[in-house]
Amino acid sequence: MKRQQSNPNKKNVLIIIRNLKMGGLEIHALNLVDAWIEQNIEVHLLHFKPKIELTINKKLHLHYFNYEKIFALTGIGLIYQIITKIILRSILPKSSFVFSGAYGGLMLRWKIRKLEQKYNKFDKIIMVGQGSFEHVWNYNDKRLYLMIVSPFNKPQHNFLDKFYTKLRFSNKNIVANSSGTKKSMQEKLQKYGLKAKSLTIIPNPCPIEKIIKLSKEKISIPVKDYIVQVGRLTYQKNQPLLLEAYKIANIKESLIIVGADRDNGATLKKLQQLAKELKIDKKVFFVGEKQNPYPWMRAAKLFVLSSVHEGFGFVNVESLACGTPVVAVDCPGGIRDILIEEQAKLIAKNNPQDLADKINYALKNPIKIKTHWFNRFDATAISQQFLQLK
Repeated sequence: MKRQQSNPNKKNVLIIIRNLKMGGLEIHALNLVDAWIEQNIEVHLLHFKPKIELTINKKLHLHYFNYEKIFALTGIGLIYQIITKIILRSILPKSSFVFSGAYGGLMLRWKIRKLEQKYNKFDKIIMVGQGSFEHVWNYNDKRLYLMIVSPFNKPQHNFLDKFYTKLRFSNKNIVANSSGTKKSMQEKLQKYGLKAKSLTIIPNPCPIEKIIKLSKEKISIPVKDYIVQVGRLTYQKNQPLLLEAYKIANIKESLIIVGADRDNGATLKKLQQLAKELKIDKKVFFVGEKQNPYPWMRAAKLFVLSSVHEGFGFVNVESLACGTPVVAVDCPGGIRDILIEEQAKLIAKNNPQDLADKINYALKNPIKIKTHWFNRFDATAISQQFLQLK
């Protein structure tokens, strides 16, 4: 295969992700891509699922790789897939990745070798999200770093979980996006007497300038004085806690919740019903998902996070960049990595009363946001940390 002309002195990075749907994990990956491209780095992105819902940088080398289909076309691969999916999965629950990863890793090695024959050798290979690397766990390379973005559930000591953990993470280079995620990874490995090759913290990259610019877009907002939450209507975001705290806080400001219901409207109906039961429905506005949520954040008096857990808590950085203080529950993840100094006073216990107290305190004692609270997460600086990994 003829090598494509490129500058041999130019850094060359491969980022691997399962899909490019509209989601936080995928957006963080593309923030990395954009930051690297701005620094004149050649970037390739390999994705396993065909659907693309996000805007892709025109300078990005995009590669779709359906390793399962390619393997199935070998005939032997098709038989192997049938056996593993129909028979072995019923014997070993949650084990489909064990078998797909055995051949997926081999197929990925072949694909990367083909890409390097066409382009230059990759300096770094970053694989984003557990859904990406568990199905190619058999692939290993000293240039490979696995990026985990959310804490694990407390490990249950059993043979299967130990076996699955060993396949995914043992003797691998791992990058956690927060101290909470790192701690969770350490606990899981230590529980089973396993070790990672390396375990580093690198926060999610945030395109600060872009967010500030987008936050100034003119929009129509139904009320003038309000507090806001931006996030999907899900169990993890825990909007019932937010509604209960809002009821207790008894503030004059309205509550606007920006986010989509991915459960065919069922979750939205439950939350609307709860708002009625709490007799706050006249002051609570569910405005749905917004392509640009930043003007909603910028115009708010306060941003409130009520999550059960967060991998990093990226939305908190976004709110600070928009100039809006944050009240957040002290959930597992990166909350305390982000909310420092005066902002740390607005971290609440995970109950309605304390969250309500912090909302009232924040409104009565507005803080002046310092630029270093969010600039330390700027995408350019964060992207450089990945290149400096050894």
